[in-house]
Amino acid sequence: MVQSEHADHREQTVHLVGDIDVASAQEHGDLLCTLLDQLGSPVLLVNCADLGLLDPHGMAMMHRVHRHGAIRGIEVWWCGLSARHRQVLELSGFDRTLHLDPRPSS
Repeated sequence: MVQSEHADHREQTVHLVGDIDVASAQEHGDLLCTLLDQLGSPVLLVNCADLGLLDPHGMAMMHRVHRHGAIRGIEVWWCGLSARHRQVLELSGFDRTLHLDPRPSS
């Protein structure tokens, strides 16, 4: 996971890389929630362009991070999702609760 801050401080971006599965979902979720606790901006963009596998544990992690941000008044946006990841999130109904960036990954 790599973090970058935008010059206007209204949003920060984190890049997820690799697989989010049973072996890594808890750790990624904990790191993202800790980041949200320390965030000085109202929006966190989670760039998923380099995300490999996204299993049900990863989707549950996304929901947990979304709720954690909402409690703190921070919008968490999941960006750069592949068509395959977006379809899995839509089929599972997570597209109705998560903020998914409407632009497809290039």
